[in-house]
Amino acid sequence: MCSVARRTYSAAMTGSANEHDIARIDTARTDAPSHKLGDTFGGRFPANEGSGGPARDRTKPAGTDPIDAVDAPSSLSSLTRGAGGTDGAGQESPDSPGAGTDLTKESESYTHGHHESVLRSHRRRTAANSAAFLLPHLLSDMTLLDVGCGPGTVTVDFAERLTQGSVVGVDASDDVLESARGLADAHGTTNITFEHANAYELPFEDDSFDVVFAHQLLQHLSDPVAALREMKRVAKPGGFVAVRDADYEAMTWYPESAELTEWNMLYHEVTHAYGFEPDAGRRLASWVRDAGFDPATIEPGASVWCYATPDDRTWWGGLWAERCTESNFAVQAKDSGLADDVALEQLAQGWREWAAAPDGWFAVLNGEVLARA
Repeated sequence: MCSVARRTYSAAMTGSANEHDIARIDTARTDAPSHKLGDTFGGRFPANEGSGGPARDRTKPAGTDPIDAVDAPSSLSSLTRGAGGTDGAGQESPDSPGAGTDLTKESESYTHGHHESVLRSHRRRTAANSAAFLLPHLLSDMTLLDVGCGPGTVTVDFAERLTQGSVVGVDASDDVLESARGLADAHGTTNITFEHANAYELPFEDDSFDVVFAHQLLQHLSDPVAALREMKRVAKPGGFVAVRDADYEAMTWYPESAELTEWNMLYHEVTHAYGFEPDAGRRLASWVRDAGFDPATIEPGASVWCYATPDDRTWWGGLWAERCTESNFAVQAKDSGLADDVALEQLAQGWREWAAAPDGWFAVLNGEVLARA
């Protein structure tokens, strides 16, 4: 049984986020199967008894915890072992949400799902704001594979830069792939194709691409190292493998908000219950090394998305308010016994209040790695 930080607050649930009377009652570490979100909001978050696996023991290094198998926002998580449903002996636990999951259907446990609020976030991504660390290395005649391409905004951007080359985007969602094809058609981009695939069995020969790129994918895969090995396989010798993932523990915001704090804790509980790793950003360099890349060729780094203007706050706060109640995240939180509709609506209201704060500020830290195959 792991130790988790139990945070208990008294918060008035009216007024703006910075008007909450937040009194920290107890920050001692206690032995408990998970953080119970009801401790914060008057018992409206059900306890996590027998509902979705233990919280991750953060005292263990990555790779030693049996739940360390999974994480990704492009839904290419389709070849893992029961989405984190393992016990300490590496056997599937029948009480875990992912227990018994067919390995070829792991993408169905994708935490965000493809609700419009999720796709709205994905469509805002461009090569400039999501792959700046890779762009200086691209040449116009390169071939590039985008693993977990989602609605294709970054993928189409790549194709428009690689004017003498070609780009392939793969994803596990047929609906999202249709959206990506429509975007390419609307742009008149002809050097691009989209295919259905999963990250563990890419349908390409060895040494096929000059660049293999994955954005916000590895956090949603149960075995990110295996996926990286597959990316390395299809990259040409000396070619680039470039990955970028957020780190939820490193996210920070102002003003202080009990609801956003609880949202972040709940997100960790839900993703860990399904076997995913929400703090993938800090682990990328380690995973890339474990996948067999030459350490001398690994270039780790980081970059930040920041939401602080009125328009950005409205957009970011609004889409997360929707995700808290309408997306697959909400479904999994309830199916895991970690939250109910009332609690999720309170978190959504917290996001709306943060977005309305004139001094609101939110930063997302993204880990990045560029490596040579």
